[in-house]
Order: sequence, then structure tokens, then C-alpha cells
Amino acid sequence: MLCALLDDFAVHGRELVVMGAPRLREIARAAIEPGRRDAGDGGWKLALLALRLLGDKQAFDDLSIDYCVTYEVSPPSWEPMPANVRVAGPGTGSDAARAARASSAGAASARSGQVGESGAFALRGEIAGRMAEELVALRGFAHGAAIW
Repeated sequence: MLCALLDDFAVHGRELVVMGAPRLREIARAAIEPGRRDAGDGGWKLALLALRLLGDKQAFDDLSIDYCVTYEVSPPSWEPMPANVRVAGPGTGSDAARAARASSAGAASARSGQVGESGAFALRGEIAGRMAEELVALRGFAHGAAIW
């Protein structure tokens, strides 16, 4: 679901700054094991998405081969993230600062899952359990809907 949501942002040209992509990579990578075919391949797709977010083509290619062998399918191809989807964090300078400002500006009067005065959609806290309401709102924002 998270992979499809990110695709929505890319397709509709909405700006998205992702915070915590290295941690996402670690968590997704810990959930998968080469050669172990789980009921679904969501963990694999999330790990591959995290590598795309981080721009790590070599690690993506290596993991895609493991995915290919594990699920006996063709490996996914590398596609760089579009310019409107960026990663915030150490070394990204203005993107990190802009995301932090947008998040804090939105936090002043908005709860998680709402758009603040800055125009940024804010999701705060840990992703745990079901968050269907927030994901529906985020998908609407990606499609350009006004969410206030």
C-alpha cells in the first residue's frame, strides 16, 4: 500500500519529502530473507522502494536479483525517483529544513493526517497498526484533492 501511495505522488506530480528513508530501508530489509518465499512480496517491494528513494542503484540491482531468485520472476528494473519525490535527512540540506518547517507549521493547528497552513500534508509519530483514515487522506492529497 505504501509503494502504491508513493507511486500516486510521482504520477500526479505532487511534492513529497520523505523523512527516515534509511530507517525504512533497514526495517524492510530485516523483514525479508533471500530464498524465503513469504505469502506476499510487500516487504521486498518496500525494501526495493527504499533503495530507489536513497538512489542506491547497485544495492537495488543486488536485491532485485535476490527477489528474482526467491519468487522466480523477472527482476524489477531500476527507475530513479521523479524530481517531485525527495528524501530529507542528513546531507540533504534545504530539503530537510523545508520538511521540518512544513511539518512544524502544520503541527501548530493540525493533527496527524491534515494539511497545515504551509500546504504540507503532515503525518507525525510512528507508523504502527492500522492507519486507514490517514492513508486515505494522504492518497487524496497525492491526487490533488484539497484536504482541510
